[in-house]
Amino acid sequence: MKEELNNKIYIFSDKIGSGKTTLLKNWFENNENISGFLSPKVNGKRVFENLETGEQRLLEVEHSSLQIGKYSFDPEVFSWAESELSKQLNSQKEWLIIDEIGPLEIRKEKGFHELILKILNDESSNYPKIVFVVRDFMVDEFIEKYQFQNPKILPKNFFVNSETKPNLLGITLCGGESKRMKTDKALLNYGDNAQWKKVSELLKPFCEEVVISINENQWQNWAEKESDQFIIDDQKFQDHGPISGILSVIEKYPDQGLMIVGTDFPFLKMEHLVQLNNERSPVDEAVCFDEDGFLQPLVSIIEKEATVKLKKFFEEGNDSLRKFLGEINTKKIKVEEGNFLNNINTEVDYLKLRND
Repeated sequence: MKEELNNKIYIFSDKIGSGKTTLLKNWFENNENISGFLSPKVNGKRVFENLETGEQRLLEVEHSSLQIGKYSFDPEVFSWAESELSKQLNSQKEWLIIDEIGPLEIRKEKGFHELILKILNDESSNYPKIVFVVRDFMVDEFIEKYQFQNPKILPKNFFVNSETKPNLLGITLCGGESKRMKTDKALLNYGDNAQWKKVSELLKPFCEEVVISINENQWQNWAEKESDQFIIDDQKFQDHGPISGILSVIEKYPDQGLMIVGTDFPFLKMEHLVQLNNERSPVDEAVCFDEDGFLQPLVSIIEKEATVKLKKFFEEGNDSLRKFLGEINTKKIKVEEGNFLNNINTEVDYLKLRND
């Protein structure tokens, strides 16, 4: 894929039934520089809507050879949509929406699969910015399947105010002492990569840049040999837990909002960061998960305006990130189910998880 196209790939994701298509339709109606296809439901059936012409064609049918789960789709309507989208790729519009990508493409290589391959293999550099609408639980699969190099995941509020650009700095927070584990949690491998690398990869689609926060021992023991962007705990912030690493990053990046993820959440997936990202709003200073009243600061977003408050909070003798989030205007996301915030803290638990 050409470098020019790499920088034109965007993803919008959310849960099924969350109003993605309605949000995009409103965005389109307020912006003449958008083309593409939406897939709204009309009378309970999925249709394709051509934003260039307003034409709608029934996509969801009773029986066909093109199926996913309990749904059947009309292959001819998909062919029509693909042909129209191919034309719109060469239009002069700024944005092109492709709604939506899911199991049909990613797991069955049907639907818009061939169109995506065409986009990836085309030598043209004149494409508009392309917004792929993707099911939240499939974003990581989508990126891996099609080997996108630099996709950016847009938050919901982007489509309300297009001047809102993705401007977060990602922090992979590694600097804990791992006393109960008796080995550095950042180096644990639950799959194909060390946790610090896995977390950094999760953060990249949401952030302009990702840095890895470490302590001095980690720098000397392993990080010095790596080529990533490491920030060692500043001496004036040392020995105050996770806030040490975050303030050390803020010292070097004073004008950035932060997406913070600790390395000891092996069950965390991209869909959870999608949820976090989508809850950002102009009125909130931070976003975090709330599990039965327990705020989790190590999977959170702290907006640029709140980083100054965090420094003052520390200067006044405080070092609890959880307390800080409780004192500022934080959007709390209730955790209804799932174990994605569970830690693995002992070698026994780690080996059990690896062997399951």
